[in-house]
Amino acid sequence: MRYFAKFNNGERETSYVEGIHFNIIDGVPEPPLPEGFIEITEEEQYLYASGDYIRNAEGKPERRPKHVPTIDEIIYKFTGLIQQRLDEFARTLTYDNILSACTYSTSNVEMYRIEGQYCVVARDATWAKAYELMEKLRPLIEAGGETPTWEDIEEQLPPLVWPEGSRGYISA
Repeated sequence: MRYFAKFNNGERETSYVEGIHFNIIDGVPEPPLPEGFIEITEEEQYLYASGDYIRNAEGKPERRPKHVPTIDEIIYKFTGLIQQRLDEFARTLTYDNILSACTYSTSNVEMYRIEGQYCVVARDATWAKAYELMEKLRPLIEAGGETPTWEDIEEQLPPLVWPEGSRGYISA
């Protein structure tokens, strides 16, 4: 079986496989291969198909460099997790998300008003601390410091515990 591939800046765009995309008739691929395809070995086909390899300048497979996230990607990830934490907390009392829970801060029903007001306070305190942490994170990473884990970030955020008078209140 013969394999042909087309590359663009080391990335395999596509492969053609004998018996699937073409046949060899009198030593020539039929139908003819499109321009830009080169023959590769079965081992190379396997490596490129895994997605873990690219073609280096010498034309040989090499392991794809590990993606190193940018500072902005790291901060985006953490802010998404912080928002998810707030939304999941609100869902413990069947609100759609933290925003939905906050809209109850002016409810005429006391229990909902207590929950809504708590969510406004919890949201504001969480994001105030989050922005403080993100401001410290940028210079730390730029200086080559170790990126904290989500657990490191989360333990520094204010606790989320439903207050007395809410449906989620648990007395000690």
